[in-house]
Amino acid sequence: MSEIVNAIIGFICVVLYFCSQKFKMPDWYIPLSYVPLVLIPILSNRKNICFSIQILFHYNKPIRISMAYIYRICIDGKYLLVQNSHRPNSYQFVGGKYKYYDQAVSDLQKLDMQPDDKLGQGSNRKNDIAFYIPARKLKSFINWFESQINRDIDCTREFREELFAS
Repeated sequence: MSEIVNAIIGFICVVLYFCSQKFKMPDWYIPLSYVPLVLIPILSNRKNICFSIQILFHYNKPIRISMAYIYRICIDGKYLLVQNSHRPNSYQFVGGKYKYYDQAVSDLQKLDMQPDDKLGQGSNRKNDIAFYIPARKLKSFINWFESQINRDIDCTREFREELFAS
């Protein structure tokens, strides 16, 4: 969609420029013909710009981060469920929070990480990616998470814990 918007704005820019040359538009009109050139980067990066503006409004406010995944395994119309270790007599899909490795602690401390104690601190919640960071550090956290360094990147741990250990 953004490619279409960029093409339309570029076309308008070219048309305005040639119209100003052919029809001898007044001098104040020529700078106006360059407005689409300014709009192209703004419109093509509008999501990042909106995200940055939201961060500015909540600059020092703590943001709760909780990164998790879930796998719905369906075979012949039936879903694979595993027993919930926290609530007896209940079942859930395979999945859970991503975990970071001990090597990532220094990286996360640079983000001013504060623990999230809402769900308690059990042995199975150790190193969960569930904590508070200031909003100003959110982009740095996203970059760290997307780098996939020193954290879970696949479901093997969760499968071992929920399927094979039970």
